[in-house]
Amino acid sequence: MIDWLRIEAAQQGLALDDEDLEAIRHLLIEMKIALAAKRATIPEGTEPFLGPAGTGPVMGTGP
Repeated sequence: MIDWLRIEAAQQGLALDDEDLEAIRHLLIEMKIALAAKRATIPEGTEPFLGPAGTGPVMGTGP
């Protein structure tokens, strides 16, 4: 993941050092864990999904 972050930062012209990249990696891991925990609390069939372009999330109307 660090290599991918380094490539993305370079493509965007961001001067990030290894410490910055490690902090970003840590935050991404924490977010993934939090999202997985949140998903575990959503009852089956009520997951939000994106409606037509520009409408944003729609709750409780998934397939």
